[in-house]
Amino acid sequence: FTPVVHDHDSWYDMKNRGYERPLEGFKPIHMPKNTGAGLILSAISVVLAVALIWYIWWLAAVSFVALIATAIGHTFNYNRDFHIPAETVAATENARTSLLAERA
Repeated sequence: FTPVVHDHDSWYDMKNRGYERPLEGFKPIHMPKNTGAGLILSAISVVLAVALIWYIWWLAAVSFVALIATAIGHTFNYNRDFHIPAETVAATENARTSLLAERA
């Protein structure tokens, strides 16, 4: 299911419309895997910035090539996502629903 939002404060709007928690009909959730590409690219960018500020041209050239190579290499990493099965989503939501029922 996809949440439908009718107002800026969706929680208040859901309460006014009598929203019920869905108990079935869940689909697998597509998730990205954790990757260190952002951290690596930012570290190389810092080295490039320092090299450009201090006119260290050989380091600037090496870090620029490394930056481009890392970015291109990351684009060819096709194993960077996974799916949470619908059964796991349903089990998690059922556990949450039972916890909410106990508190009420």
